Amino acid sequence: MIIKKHNDTVATFSDFSPYLLFSTLYTILYYYIIKNNYFHNSLQSLMSGLPLFVVFVTILHVFATSKKHLNLNNKIDFFLDGVTNYPLIFHSFIFMLSTNLNFILAKTNSVTTAVTIGLIVIPSSWIIPSFFLFSSFLSIIIPSSLVTIITIIPISYGIACSLNINFALMTATVMSGVLCGTHISLHSDTIKAIGKSTQSNFVEIIKESLYIVIPSFIGTIILLSQFKHSILDPSIYIQLKSSLFLQDYITIIPYLLLILNCIIGINLLINLLIVSLIGIIIGILYGNFLFCDIICTMFDGFCGQKALVNLVVLSLFSFGLIKMIYNNGGFNYLLKKLEIKTTKNKYLKEFILVFVTSIMNMMIIIDTLSINLFEPFITKIIKKYNIKPTRGMSLFHITTTTIQLFLPYTLPILLVTYLTHTSYKEIIIYMIYPMLISLFTIISISINSII
Repeated sequence: MIIKKHNDTVATFSDFSPYLLFSTLYTILYYYIIKNNYFHNSLQSLMSGLPLFVVFVTILHVFATSKKHLNLNNKIDFFLDGVTNYPLIFHSFIFMLSTNLNFILAKTNSVTTAVTIGLIVIPSSWIIPSFFLFSSFLSIIIPSSLVTIITIIPISYGIACSLNINFALMTATVMSGVLCGTHISLHSDTIKAIGKSTQSNFVEIIKESLYIVIPSFIGTIILLSQFKHSILDPSIYIQLKSSLFLQDYITIIPYLLLILNCIIGINLLINLLIVSLIGIIIGILYGNFLFCDIICTMFDGFCGQKALVNLVVLSLFSFGLIKMIYNNGGFNYLLKKLEIKTTKNKYLKEFILVFVTSIMNMMIIIDTLSINLFEPFITKIIKKYNIKPTRGMSLFHITTTTIQLFLPYTLPILLVTYLTHTSYKEIIIYMIYPMLISLFTIISISINSII
């Protein structure tokens, strides 16, 4: 069947087929690798390399099946247009600078000090719910969820080791908190992307989201409080306090400065550069590394780790691929196939919006880029089905950000599996907030349909 696009070209099933190829090939290879235990000691490298391989194969498929009237140069132009997308390049630099900052802070013992302070300040019995709250708080302040994850994960990992907490549980708790903060943050890059592209009042969008976020938040706190783990002996608190000196407290200045700069509203790239410079100065003053070491290893936090480089290359390739599918009309084909006749059924209308958003996000590994690219399609659905704009954008925002934590090849999941040496299968079973927000989204749609 041939479907006409708005630009008078045609969209066929083959234009949407890269989505099916990617999903099918990745699923088969993923479970084949897991079943046959091929990863051995290189699980993280393989899991970041697998989606990169699948994306590469899918790109070749798109090049081979693209519109016949397009020559090879046109296809390459479409691909490079996606690769050089400004938000993508910006996020790539954010990712590189934040991973490098994490490396610097680890060298200056800032992470160790933060772990020690966390053990002293936070009651052991409430460490897991507290980290969910702490992650949510930082995610509200820091515009980028990736920066928040990279900042918190090393600290949570250290505390999990100290209290014998399941690493997967602690990692999933942090990810859940970051997602929760993203849903209600006025500074989040995702909500700003919606406000910028639609000229919508994102304060109203967040207010609409609160009806779904609040019960999910409360349910997550209740469930997390049920997990049991080791409790520190009171004598250990005394030892921890006595182990900290003025020098140790100075090493956490970069963390405080990062948060303060975000509150003030300093550009995140500049913020990361300033904080990295402060970390380097502290490291040199206290002899953690020499000036010559910095010259030679300043960017080893990113460039020295193959898996992290793979993630940036994966981001570039995947968005180039998505741009080609976009220009071929694959998404228009999907929308046409899901088109329904005029109906008063609110449930069906909102369900289609959520379903289309989920499908479209299957191949984009960064939520902000997804919002920038797919907002026009979602706006069409909202107008066509007469959905309240703030309601529609709220569902779009929640679905786009949440699905990122359910797919094993998105940037946040690949990043945390690498940093914590845990697998996707271990983490996903503890994703309490994403599961609850999905459940309450469905409940909200059901209730809204009868109001």
